[in-house]
Amino acid sequence: MSSIARLQDGIYEWFRTWPQRQPWKDIPVLLALLLGIAFAFVVLFWDPTSVRARYVGYANNALAQNNFPTVLVASERLLSLDSAWRNQALFGVALAHQGLGDDAKAADTMRQVAPPNRPVFATAHMYLAKTMLQRVGAAPELLPLIKAHLNQVLALEPESVEANEMLGSLYASQKQWEFAYKYYTAIIKERPEAMLLLARIAKERGNANAAETWTRDAQIHFQHAVETPGSDNPKNRISYIESLMMSNDFEKAKAVLDAGRNLSGNDTYKTGYPCGFCRSGQEACGKWI
Repeated sequence: MSSIARLQDGIYEWFRTWPQRQPWKDIPVLLALLLGIAFAFVVLFWDPTSVRARYVGYANNALAQNNFPTVLVASERLLSLDSAWRNQALFGVALAHQGLGDDAKAADTMRQVAPPNRPVFATAHMYLAKTMLQRVGAAPELLPLIKAHLNQVLALEPESVEANEMLGSLYASQKQWEFAYKYYTAIIKERPEAMLLLARIAKERGNANAAETWTRDAQIHFQHAVETPGSDNPKNRISYIESLMMSNDFEKAKAVLDAGRNLSGNDTYKTGYPCGFCRSGQEACGKWI
């Protein structure tokens, strides 16, 4: 007889004779049996991936509600699971400490996931760059640090539209046109309005041909977007208007603006534009439309 068969017979015999014995004496055995079954259930159905996903969800939901104690607990438990989610968990711990007012712990933890001199966790690098810009603006003394974090984002995610766009904007603000041109060029596919920025940069660099080419490309793109049947898209229409103004085609720009107002009446179209639309060129006449 096999060991499994003997075990089955033993269990059957134990239950068959149980009423003839003193039941209370068997309570420890029953508890042990139940604990064994529970343990086996946990082992069989434990799914680390789903558990990690739950903790990430708990942390994100709590963060959205500024519930920092819960963010801290969920992130620390995520950190204890395995190293694959270490950076995500540490970032959550840093945000939790920051929200709880412990700036020293927050800074110490953030340095682990976003050191300015090497790429670690793109989300944390981007968070620091945006936070510094939002809190103090593009202060000259902080620009090198902001750029360093954005470059670490690009080291981890070379096609990051947000990082390229922010770097382009920073370099443009410093009139470092060559670098601004480089980063804006990288986002044209996802941000076609960058063609207008590239046209202005080309003009600033004294390259009239490139400025004209970018302006014409922007007009073609946004004209197609505006004239494609469907709901009105104010962002595309305003970009089309700006491209027309850059070509001094003010009359057509005004017609495109009026068409947008008639189509949707979106608040975007309530913004005034200088009267260059009424054939006065770049001269200011004090009128707005």
